[in-house]
Amino acid sequence: AGPPGWPERSPFPTHVFVGGSTHTLELLKAFRTVLGIEGSTSVAGFDAKIAETRELLSTRTATLALDELALDDSTLEVAVRITNNTGHKLPTSYPSRRMWLHLRVVDAAGATVFESGRPDARGRLSVDTAALQHECLEVPKTDEHFDYPSCYEPHRNEIDDEDQVAVYESVLGDVNGRVTYVLLHAALYLKDNRLPPKGFMRTAVPTDGTTEIVGLAASDADFSVESGAGGSGADVVHYHVEVGTHPGPYRVEAELLYQSVRPAFVYGLHADDEPRVARYKEMYEAIPPTVETLASVSGQS
Repeated sequence: AGPPGWPERSPFPTHVFVGGSTHTLELLKAFRTVLGIEGSTSVAGFDAKIAETRELLSTRTATLALDELALDDSTLEVAVRITNNTGHKLPTSYPSRRMWLHLRVVDAAGATVFESGRPDARGRLSVDTAALQHECLEVPKTDEHFDYPSCYEPHRNEIDDEDQVAVYESVLGDVNGRVTYVLLHAALYLKDNRLPPKGFMRTAVPTDGTTEIVGLAASDADFSVESGAGGSGADVVHYHVEVGTHPGPYRVEAELLYQSVRPAFVYGLHADDEPRVARYKEMYEAIPPTVETLASVSGQS
């Protein structure tokens, strides 16, 4: 009841809170009994919230455009523009999140000429092989001579190889500048090329390493270009695809994909004798992280 004398209102307005992790909702739904929440939740309720989350991610998060699609001799030049439509860095929140470009070029016969960023059935990328190296995941880091920057994909402005992927993420580093997935060990960002929102100004944020653009994106002339109105909130990735003897015309299909839990964060959890950690890993193995599509675009040259 409200204070005395206050009128009663009907109907009461409701607020809907939607996060960015369909995967967590899917785990909670599938393991309601194991987690002891069966009596207070329902499958229908989780399905509804997953649908709301997916609608937010796919319609109000980002857009894609093809700035360039032209054949130069035997090289197909493709420029894909990503625009952040949110009011924060994309992706944001817990540093396990990442988004990336999946680009596919198909020839006139329907054969794939080039493909970068395609996830497998378990939501893994080709770059995860390097990220899951033992030296990258161990705590503490013991090999002083290991190439720790190889544990994550650098920011990409230009791509000419299928093994290169434009991945937008934050990568944590410890006091020794080595990659870490333990939050209490994190002292800095080794990479933060999460796409800033429109209006973001580099000169207006603290230079303490918490909100800056970190890594190669900081020197990328296409990354959130600034003007009097602030940053553009966009980035352009340039693909150089050798088509060889593949017949044209060529169809380009681009998707902006997103994942709330990348594999290295899970395999970086080492307390396997802790029941909650072991249970989460079992759940993760049973239901791999969902890959969501934020935006897509296609064209032909």
